[in-house]
Amino acid sequence: MDQMLTLMQIAALTIAGMCHALLGSIKVPLARKLEIDETRVGGLVSVFGFTLIPMVFVAGFLVDFVGKQSVLGGGFVLLMISLIMLSMLKTYRAAFLAVLVLGTGWSALVNVLNVTSPPAFVPPEELPARMAYAMNMGDFIFGMGAFIMPILITLLMRKIGFKSALLSIATLGMVPLLLGFGVNW
Repeated sequence: MDQMLTLMQIAALTIAGMCHALLGSIKVPLARKLEIDETRVGGLVSVFGFTLIPMVFVAGFLVDFVGKQSVLGGGFVLLMISLIMLSMLKTYRAAFLAVLVLGTGWSALVNVLNVTSPPAFVPPEELPARMAYAMNMGDFIFGMGAFIMPILITLLMRKIGFKSALLSIATLGMVPLLLGFGVNW
């Protein structure tokens, strides 16, 4: 089992879970910042979900053409860009674009992370017999990322404000991105 893959997988799944829960975690401050009602914020959350449908499909083809590391790295770059955009936005249109970028980056991540969970958490000689364990381990880590996001973003926003909180989360995306360079793909 590749230890660097396991470390990268843990970091990447945590960040992916956090970004999946992001919009729900910031919807109230986002509505205040943009001076929009709950319906329009709900629209942004819907855009995220809708973006996943075509982009997960596209990411699958990209993995075949350019490889897992490129798609995963590109996904993290897009996530970081979307968080930077969200931290600086002033209009609903900018928020809409940031959410499209977030959904596209997230789609790239999950496309790779779903197939790299088995070798990250179970030695090859134990697969496929322990496939359920490997997938459940990945789901657990992803779920923990989603669980901690509302708590983390609330604490960060109270201490350093909306913009700095999102920029801090964007910076966390560097961890799995850099770890990915050490993985033997």
